[in-house]
Amino acid sequence: MSHELVRLSNQIDWSVFDEQFSQLYHADRGCPENPIRLMVGLLYLKHVYVYTLPNEQLVNLWQENLYWQYFLR
Repeated sequence: MSHELVRLSNQIDWSVFDEQFSQLYHADRGCPENPIRLMVGLLYLKHVYVYTLPNEQLVNLWQENLYWQYFLR
């Protein structure tokens, strides 16, 4: 519980992102939506850790890293 991503995850008010971005999602258009926390969190992780990786490889890293999974739970 002392890992930096665990601590950061508990400090972020994730509901702010839901409030700000939920109006951009519409259930009847496009692909099924992903949780906003997942999308925002993946962008953060990509920016901080692996900016040059393609999105597919970023998702693979997320699937393998327990701290990243906790951060995006």
